[in-house]
Amino acid sequence: MQAVDSIGFTRRQEVEILVIQPRYIKPRSLVKVCPCCGLKNEGDFPSNVAAPIQYGASVKTIVSYLSVFQYLSYQRIKKLLSDLFHLPVSEGSIDNMLEVEQQGRKSLQGNPKAYRRRKSSRFG
Repeated sequence: MQAVDSIGFTRRQEVEILVIQPRYIKPRSLVKVCPCCGLKNEGDFPSNVAAPIQYGASVKTIVSYLSVFQYLSYQRIKKLLSDLFHLPVSEGSIDNMLEVEQQGRKSLQGNPKAYRRRKSSRFG
């Protein structure tokens, strides 16, 4: 059959999900000492980085989705984040993320346009 010309081809596909791992973004703030007075000065961090370690918007969105739409318990969310994303998150952190999300939702409810816009843009 190698000498015979082909008249077409058939195709198959295999779908894989790539390994998802957390990306740690590490902003730094320079610390300098004034040569005249000896006063130590520290630079500012970006406004969205308020703690020594915190979770970004994508982690918060996944936690909210798993809790609100999939009704997973904190323990299951913690296990899923660890197993799928190699991301250790405490149940206390999960609770904090959901509390902040709930407060944000409450603050938008007074503004119908902002609340509708945010509600429709969440989770596809």
